Amino acid sequence: MSREPALRGMTIVLAAWAFAAAPGWAAAPTEPAWVEARVADASDRAYESSAIWLIDGARRSVVLSLYLLRDSDDPRHPVSRLLQDLVEARQRGVEVTVYLNTKFYDEEPQVSLQTPGLRRLTAAGVRLIAWPSHRTVHDKLLIVDARYVLEGSSNWTVGALRVNGESNTLVDSPALAKAKLVRLQAWSQPAHAPANTPARGPEVPMAVPAAWLAKDGALTRLIAGQEDRAFKTLLLLFWEMRGQGTEEFFVDLEALGRDLGMPAAWDAATTRRQVIKVLRILADEARVLGVRFAFGRDAWVKFRVPPGATVDVPPALVGGLAFQ
Repeated sequence: MSREPALRGMTIVLAAWAFAAAPGWAAAPTEPAWVEARVADASDRAYESSAIWLIDGARRSVVLSLYLLRDSDDPRHPVSRLLQDLVEARQRGVEVTVYLNTKFYDEEPQVSLQTPGLRRLTAAGVRLIAWPSHRTVHDKLLIVDARYVLEGSSNWTVGALRVNGESNTLVDSPALAKAKLVRLQAWSQPAHAPANTPARGPEVPMAVPAAWLAKDGALTRLIAGQEDRAFKTLLLLFWEMRGQGTEEFFVDLEALGRDLGMPAAWDAATTRRQVIKVLRILADEARVLGVRFAFGRDAWVKFRVPPGATVDVPPALVGGLAFQ
């Protein structure tokens, strides 16, 4: 077992940021939910020894959530050694759960799950949860005994463990660990729902410019032109604008596609192309916003909100979009 990392004796205040169950959109600024904690730096080569110390000392539970895990069938490989520590923890009676991202641009979702180490974990009784491949989960998170949190930039790859510069922090805080575990549980809930279930949207009537519903207004023209997807997008983006408190903001094209209920079978590039097409309709034909595209993955939008009276629009008017 490795030596215990040098946790600072002084108590500091750590921010456990508020989160959304399906954070496809940026949240409005809120006061952080502060918790007390002891912390130690676990950057660079200290990460591996900190992870080993935590896993070897685990008594009740180990929860790991990773964006990228690359092991080997060579037991000397550093990632293989960490996975063996997880196997040994499970053999001691510790509950071990591993969450893995499966969305990569260079391989099919199931390829990342077919590794020798992961097969060993499954055989040992480790609970392996693959995030749905329609959403990227970029975690590098280890939680032990609902008390210790090791988090930062390190994936479980030989480069991250032995070569790269990686910033990581080890935190001793049951309150922070609880918040992280609640977040993982919340994220895992939609895993059994259809992958194209929209994630965000208004739940109460929303005030939109009355001019949009006038005879030649933007919403009226979209309805007349049977531009159903553009109609939904306009209301969804307007709701997001109100939540952010600004008429201009960035949107994630793939997240917007999911919220619009685009087919889960579409790849990322197809989804982005369809969303770009809809945004161009809103910009060039409906003329309700300006749009600029950044590297094909994000878009900057700026609303052109007409002055004057507003009209309450019920969520049902979106036409069957299953807002949650």
